[in-house]
Amino acid sequence: MPKRYQRVALVTLCLAVAACVAAPASADFTVFFPLRASMVVPPSSSGGTGVGRFTWNAAFDSVSYHVEYSGLGSPCTSLDLHSAAPFKSGPVVLHLAESGGTSNSFDNTVAWPATLKGLPHLGCGTQMYLELDTIAYPAGELRGNGFGICDPVKPATWGQVRRLYR
Repeated sequence: MPKRYQRVALVTLCLAVAACVAAPASADFTVFFPLRASMVVPPSSSGGTGVGRFTWNAAFDSVSYHVEYSGLGSPCTSLDLHSAAPFKSGPVVLHLAESGGTSNSFDNTVAWPATLKGLPHLGCGTQMYLELDTIAYPAGELRGNGFGICDPVKPATWGQVRRLYR
């Protein structure tokens, strides 16, 4: 390939890389909560399981969630999102449901308090947990410690891009 075309190809590639780096990624932030009896403090002997997915919008003023569970020993009496480190107990930051049977799913979008805007990002969601209380386990039958996917993007420089083709 002539040198002129190589330069055009390199400039085109560099512009494409720069556009990808400059383009904002999805600003939504998602945290997952696998619900297990062994995660409750202290652990319960429930055979139930479940999962929760919470997605905050870019402004962190609303959160959409989907929570489903099954196999509980007694009906759900409360489903709450708490603030605390893994395997520690903490205050309720968002009350989600009053009741729900032994198997159920919940979907909703609610306002997120302005005072808690930074909470979802703390440790990629690890400073939160989802807890499901039941008649048999009023202190928690299932609990899921949060985890988000944090992948910081480092902007490329022209020198880094040019070095790839030397």
